[in-house]
Amino acid sequence: MNEVRATLDHFELSNHPTELLLMNGSTSKQLSKWCKAGALALVLALVPTRAPAVEVPVLLADVGVGKQVPDLRSQMRSMLSEELAATNFANVKTHERFPLSATLVRLDNVVDHESVRSTCVVSVALLRDKGATLHAVIRGRATAEEAKGEVEAAQSDALRAAVHSAITRVPQALR
Repeated sequence: MNEVRATLDHFELSNHPTELLLMNGSTSKQLSKWCKAGALALVLALVPTRAPAVEVPVLLADVGVGKQVPDLRSQMRSMLSEELAATNFANVKTHERFPLSATLVRLDNVVDHESVRSTCVVSVALLRDKGATLHAVIRGRATAEEAKGEVEAAQSDALRAAVHSAITRVPQALR
């Protein structure tokens, strides 16, 4: 149990690790300052420090969706950008920048009496030498299931998961 006692001119810790002694009639204002300082020190000690920003060695280039709805291109480009920004490239040791081209290979729906199941496949190509050489091809595949009337939600979920599946393997391809 913590206990506060007023007796001397300064703060000191007693033999008991959780007991704080408040000395010589220090005002509650002084105690408040010490508590705030302690709380700030605790917060700074417990807050995880951010790693230094690592430059993303991948530049998003072409995004192709074939004959799909044009809005799908912007949705896929946005998802690719978000995934690239969230990917950890700290272990990739390169000074080269790799253009990344992505293509929607497949986006199918299967509707049954209760639900809709969307399957999506995306292909990601990593290029080098300013796009002249193919470095790697990565495929991401995912399936999402939603209630029968939620076709767009199922497609969006499947697309997001397929993009995630492909982009999470990009750092490994660059090692």
